[in-house]
Parts: sequence; C-alpha cells; structure tokens
Amino acid sequence: MNKLSRFAAVFARWGVARQLGTAFTVLLLLTAMLGALSVWSLSRVNDRASEVAVKWLAGVGHLAEVRLRALEVRDLEIKHSRTSDRSYHSEYEQKMTESAKALNVALADYATLPQSEDERKMLAALQSGWAAFHKASDQVVAHGKAQKQTDAADISDGAASMAYDEMVGALDALIKFDLSAGQLVAASAQSTYEQSKITVLGLLTASLVLGAVMALLITRRLIGQLGGEPDAAVRVAQAVAAGDLSTSIPLKAGDTQSLMASLQAMQAGLADTVRQVRQGSEGVANASSEIADGNLDLSGRTEQQASALQQTAATMDELGTTVRHNADNARQANTLAQGAAAVAAKGGDMVGQVVQTMKGINDSSRKIADIIGTIDGIAFQTNILALNAAVEAA
Repeated sequence: MNKLSRFAAVFARWGVARQLGTAFTVLLLLTAMLGALSVWSLSRVNDRASEVAVKWLAGVGHLAEVRLRALEVRDLEIKHSRTSDRSYHSEYEQKMTESAKALNVALADYATLPQSEDERKMLAALQSGWAAFHKASDQVVAHGKAQKQTDAADISDGAASMAYDEMVGALDALIKFDLSAGQLVAASAQSTYEQSKITVLGLLTASLVLGAVMALLITRRLIGQLGGEPDAAVRVAQAVAAGDLSTSIPLKAGDTQSLMASLQAMQAGLADTVRQVRQGSEGVANASSEIADGNLDLSGRTEQQASALQQTAATMDELGTTVRHNADNARQANTLAQGAAAVAAKGGDMVGQVVQTMKGINDSSRKIADIIGTIDGIAFQTNILALNAAVEAA
C-alpha cells in the first residue's frame, strides 16, 4: 500500500502527456501479458486435453474394443464346445473369425500410440495372453468340428479359460494404467487451469486497480487544471470571443490556478481594459472639443489682430506720407535759408542780424532733418512689424 501511495504521489507530479503515455503503456503491457498468459495456459490445457483425447481415451477405447472382441470370441468358443450341430459350428466359427480380426485391429491401433516402457511390457503380456487364448480356442474349434465335444469342453474349461483369464488380467491392468494416466493428465490440466486462472485473475485485478488509480489521478489532475468541466470552459471562451464579458464563471473555493480561474482573471482584465479605453476615449473627445473651441477663439482673435494690423499699416502709410511732406518742406526751407544767407552776405552788416537768424533757422532745419530720419526709421520698423504680423496671421 505504501508503494502504491508513493507511486501515486510521483505519478501526480508528472505532466498530463507523460501520465497518459505511462497509463496506456502499463495497461497495454498488462493486457499483452494477460493475453500471452491466457494463450500459453490455453495451449497447455489444450495439450493436456489432446493427450487425454488422443492418447489415453483412444487407448482405453481400443482396449475396450479388445475386451469386447475377446469376450465375443470366448462366448462363441464356449458355445462351439457345447454343441454338436455342424450348422451352428460354421456360424460360430465365422463370428469368431470376425471378432478375432477386429481384436487384432484394435491391438494394432493401440500399438501405434506413444507408449512408455511399462505400457509396452503390459501390452506384450496382453498380446501373449491373446495368442495363448487364440491358440486354445482354435483347439476347441478343431475338437468340436471332429465331434469330440468332451475334449473340446475340457480344453475350453481348462487351457482356454486360463489363457482367457490371463489375457483379461493383462487387459484390465493396461486399461487401469491408461485410465490412471489419463486421470493424472486431466488433474494436471485442471491444475494448469487453476494456476492460470489465479494468475490471469491477478493480472486482471492489477490491471483494473492500476487503470482505476491512474484514471483517477489523471482525471483529478485534468479537472484540477481545468477547474470545471471542459464544456463550461468552452462556453466561457466562446462568450469572451463574442465580446460578452459578463458571463458568470463558477469556481471552487480557493481555486486560483485553474483554467477557469485564469479565464475569470482574463475576463476581469479585459473588462478593466475596456473601461479604461472608454474613459480615455471620453477624455480625448472632451479634449478635442476644447481644442476645437480654442481654435475657433484663436481664429477670431487672429482675424481681429490682422484687422488691427491692417489699420496700423494704413496709419503708418499716412504717417510716412506726412513725414515725406515735412521733409519736402524742410528742404524748401533749407533752400530759402541758403538764399537768405546769400542775400544777407551780400547785404553786409545790415543783414548780420538776418544772418544770425538764418543760422538759427539752419540749426532748426538740421533738427528737422534728424527728426525726419528718425520718423523714416520708425516707419521702416513699423512696416516690418506689420509684415510679420500679416505672416503670422496667415
């Protein structure tokens, strides 16, 4: 029992493929052994049965034929010795001859069977007794045919009777030997049958026990790994494949490693993933809506800024025109100042004061020229800013 428990423990640690391979191998080996033993046992029983039928029963049958024919010859021989009617003598002699021939045939058939040394000795005694009895019977017949009934009766009751008794004794001994040998062979066949039956039943029991143990271990291993019936796992997998993540998965208490437990964990993980994806999609949709609103607002502001920049550019154009007019006026003033300076120079002292005045005008003209340059620079930079704003707006 301990060895069986250790085997079961070791067997339970093997993989399913190795368990199935080992189980089928063991069962096939036991089945082969059972079949071989059964065939061998049947062969032995058949050999014994054949020996009983072919040798001993056939031998007893031949000897029974010899006994019957010897009894017929003895009975006819006695009748022949007791009657003087010749018509009966011919009938008796014919029947004695036929019975003697049948007896000789039976003895010859028996002699063809395999025999031991003891059988050969007993067969020789039987043949010797038969020869003596046959010789005495011939003498009885001869005296009867010669109408010597008294002599015939004396030989029949004397030498013939003694020879017949010796023959029957040898015959009975041989029959007894054959019957005894046949019984021994039958007993051997019975013993072979009993031993084979015990061995076959033992192997059959071992096969059933090992098969049941391995089937139980494999079944428990598979059910433990599956966590339920295979049909239930198939239904769950089909439901998950169809997108149904709400199927109820029954689990045994404490089951965390089986296929059904893994399917439940996968189902829960897929449900969480779907919820997260849905939440992320909603967040993306909200963000996209906000971005769209921001883009609309930015577009409006950009349009407003472009319009303001266009107005600024127009104002700067007007400012540039005004500055250019001022520059023209300054140049004209400068020309007039130069002409006044020439008149003043020509006018001498009288124009000294005018000269001084013109110098002041000239200084003012230079300041105006500087102002005009500054305004031109501002106009240039303003045009660049407007251009940049227009590019950005575009």
